[in-house]
Amino acid sequence: LVSEPLQRAQQRGVVRLEEWRVAAAGAAEALVDAATLPGAEHVFVAGHGGCSDGGDALRRAALAGSPALRWTAFDCPLRPPLPNVEAVLFKDDEAGFLAGVVACTVRMEAAEAAGAAAGEELGVAAVAGQATPSAKARVNGFTHGCLMVCPSCAVRADFGVSPLDAPQRALLLLQRASGPGAKVLFGAGGDLTDGALRAAASRGHFVVGSDGDAFVSAFRSGSVDGAERVLTSALKRLDVATRLSLADGLTDSFRGRNYVLGLAEDAVGLASCNRACDAFHRRLQALVGQVSSALVRGDTSTGVDTLTGDARPGFDPTAGGAAGEGSSGRACEPAGGSGGIPTGAFIGSLVAVGVGMLALGACSALAWTRTRRPGGMPPPQKYFDMDEETAEGGASAATPAVGAPAADVEQTAGPALKLKGGKALALD
Repeated sequence: LVSEPLQRAQQRGVVRLEEWRVAAAGAAEALVDAATLPGAEHVFVAGHGGCSDGGDALRRAALAGSPALRWTAFDCPLRPPLPNVEAVLFKDDEAGFLAGVVACTVRMEAAEAAGAAAGEELGVAAVAGQATPSAKARVNGFTHGCLMVCPSCAVRADFGVSPLDAPQRALLLLQRASGPGAKVLFGAGGDLTDGALRAAASRGHFVVGSDGDAFVSAFRSGSVDGAERVLTSALKRLDVATRLSLADGLTDSFRGRNYVLGLAEDAVGLASCNRACDAFHRRLQALVGQVSSALVRGDTSTGVDTLTGDARPGFDPTAGGAAGEGSSGRACEPAGGSGGIPTGAFIGSLVAVGVGMLALGACSALAWTRTRRPGGMPPPQKYFDMDEETAEGGASAATPAVGAPAADVEQTAGPALKLKGGKALALD
């Protein structure tokens, strides 16, 4: 998802991809390598491997390299921001919320068809990797979306799973889930929980994926048993964020900041129902569209702090997710504070723009050289500032909420990088 927009940009003559190479190293070493790639102009860092230490390795690499080298980091906010690092976060709670609406509507209808009594508790399961802010936001959003449409549903989540034990732990949750009819499993750990989705679907349960389309990845576009039980997936569109940040560099608008993208920017959403459209039917699709529009307008809230992933105290999803639950006003804490990711998990990917492709396990990078400016690439409109704090160490009351104007960020993020004649110049 990160490399595809750059490859398309190369096809249009916007950038040039040059050398590809592989390096066997850890995420921190790869970041340092990327900072010293000859001719590199832009590095994209994706995955919690690049932020497993709270962003310290990213900060060191960005400071060690040329100040004119642009960095885009996904799910790794820096506090305070650096002048040459754009940190992008996603409203995983919005994607999770929509997934919860789908999952628990299907769960409720399956239970009713199996003769469930009115108000009977209906169990739903979720599994995820380490409790990072994005994982918590996804699961808490899922839970609130579920309870909005099915107050009698009970979501039980298990964090800290690995690819090896995820199937067994997911099946145990489903076995304990109450109520008749087919259960639903939310695999909130991306490819970490692909095995759990396959195990659950092969036993007749419905499943919902995350990050990418699980029907395509975990079930190989329908060639794996149980693909017809994949309702949808909570998508995180790294390609959209990559395109926007790439445009920032090509249009001289790149600057150090932290910003968040969501439904309004088409950066999160739901995947197609594929072969499960009888369950994820047109009426349910229409409901999801209405809820999505309400979230974008601010008429409905997920009840989740996008920046920390925590559920907001006092939020009642059964009341319809009424707006007015706005930002908690807390400053965003760096992701990855849970102590890293389990062995065998997705480490992340690095994309170095200018020269070179790095790969470490799942860590990759590629490069471009600017030749012309692209069209149709508006910059993102949603920003937040993480540099304002009180003397006691807490968030300042002046800290902008999600959706604050970009000017509030520029006051603390440092000067913008300027390009001239296709080359990145050092900051004054």
